[in-house]
Amino acid sequence: MMRQIARYHFLLFCAVAQADDTYLPDPLTLEYALEQASAETHYQIIEDSASVEQAQTQTYQAQAASEWQAHLDIRASVFEPSPLATDQSTDEFNALLHIEKLLYDFGRSDLLEQSAAIKQDAVQSYTAYVVTQRRLDITREYLAVLLADLRYTRDDEAMAIAYVQYENVQDKHALQQTSDVDLLAAETLYQNALYQRSQSENNRRSSRARLAEVMNRPEILATNLVRPVFSMQRELSDYNVLLEQAMAANPRVLLLQAAVESTQKKMLSAQYLARPTLNAEVDVNNSSIDRSSRDDWRASLTLRIPLLEQHSVKAQVSAERSQWLLQRAMLMQEQSKLRQRVLSLWQQIPLLTTRLSHMKTRAEYSELYLDRSRALYELEAKTDLGDAMVALSDTRYQQAQVEFELALAWIELDMITQTPVTTR
Repeated sequence: MMRQIARYHFLLFCAVAQADDTYLPDPLTLEYALEQASAETHYQIIEDSASVEQAQTQTYQAQAASEWQAHLDIRASVFEPSPLATDQSTDEFNALLHIEKLLYDFGRSDLLEQSAAIKQDAVQSYTAYVVTQRRLDITREYLAVLLADLRYTRDDEAMAIAYVQYENVQDKHALQQTSDVDLLAAETLYQNALYQRSQSENNRRSSRARLAEVMNRPEILATNLVRPVFSMQRELSDYNVLLEQAMAANPRVLLLQAAVESTQKKMLSAQYLARPTLNAEVDVNNSSIDRSSRDDWRASLTLRIPLLEQHSVKAQVSAERSQWLLQRAMLMQEQSKLRQRVLSLWQQIPLLTTRLSHMKTRAEYSELYLDRSRALYELEAKTDLGDAMVALSDTRYQQAQVEFELALAWIELDMITQTPVTTR
């Protein structure tokens, strides 16, 4: 009975898990989308987990050099004994226990362990940054869907108005009140508007597909999205302050700095291969044949001193040095990219803030213009209502474009400088 109950709960759990994999709330919120950033089944998280495992492997390998090592050899043999042997047995059962430990290698194993520890700590600390980067990617794709919807609304209205205008010209052309040129011009405008609308419709789906991929939910596309509200009334710090903060706290820079330090210690440890090593060894022997000339056990200390510098040592030192130089170059490149990106964001944010203020004023004007056009349309005094509607939709699209770009700029700046302030 208990097995049946346990099996029922297991199947229920599997069904719920499968349902969760294919479920998205409608409407979808940015908060829910961001919760998917730490999904362990996403390839970026899996890749980061693999890096952590590799770092752990390096730690195990470094520790293995100085740990106790033991092995047991068991051998069964048949042979022709010597006529001079006291025991004329023709078979033998032998067991040999060998225990060995590196006691001292003049700092080489210590350097390897330090290198591994530095690498492991840095990689584990970097995991949180991977999740933060995914949150930025999800936010970017989420806002791209909202922009795609706004653009589709604008292009759909423009296409509808172009079609109405084209029909009006067709009617006039049938009554010979307009020329063939005017008819073809109206048809061309309609075809262009239809093409733009088709592009926008495709972009709506492709943007949702990208959002689904980055959320690790490719099997289902979101239908409706809630537009997030961003609070960006913040004071922008001086560029030098932001740069200093980024250089000191950016996880990507810290990871590469740790990689440089780690490879430097590995390079030094390779140079120590030419230094002596001191080992302790214990052998315990047991045989079915009594041989008085063989020791039952033996303990020894072995000091091994390299007398000639081998090419294998030079090769390993050269290999570790090349890795050290490569890591230094990668660090310098990352610092260069970081300086440029901080400067770009620092310059971009004030411009976008000014642009957003302008777009808000433009949106207010477009709404008032639409109200006036609607009133004149009802009075049959003016017929630009359609153009006013398209203009308002275009203004809203451009305003959202600037607002979202500004929000992403703040989020990215917070991420690369590790600022705990959020934009929401």
